[in-house]
Amino acid sequence: MFVAVRYIHTQAQAQAEIECKRAIDKAQYARRKQRMREDPEYESRVRAAHSQTQKTVRSKKRKDIEDNPLHIKTRKNADRMANTRQSMREKELAVSIQDHVDFSDKVCKRYCSYDLFLLMLFSIACVLAHVK
Repeated sequence: MFVAVRYIHTQAQAQAEIECKRAIDKAQYARRKQRMREDPEYESRVRAAHSQTQKTVRSKKRKDIEDNPLHIKTRKNADRMANTRQSMREKELAVSIQDHVDFSDKVCKRYCSYDLFLLMLFSIACVLAHVK
């Protein structure tokens, strides 16, 4: 029972410390915002420092990625995927063109044979008309 009471007490202390830190952070944030509203020069310095920090973080992250031998080279991978997609598009286009040509040949044969059939019927009709 002593351990459980001690655990609850330490947990309550930890929670109180967390809340205290939150209150301090909130107050600092409010002070910084107020000062930024009052002093435009301070605001520009804070923004410049923030952008420099972000730039440094991005640079470090990029360097870590470049230095890691196990990391997939993203540019190389993207180029490979783009080339694969382009070759697939070209293959599909070639197949599509061939299918289109085959279909147009079938249509042409069908209509040509239909025209030939009509021509034969017309010729027979003309011959029958002259025979009568």
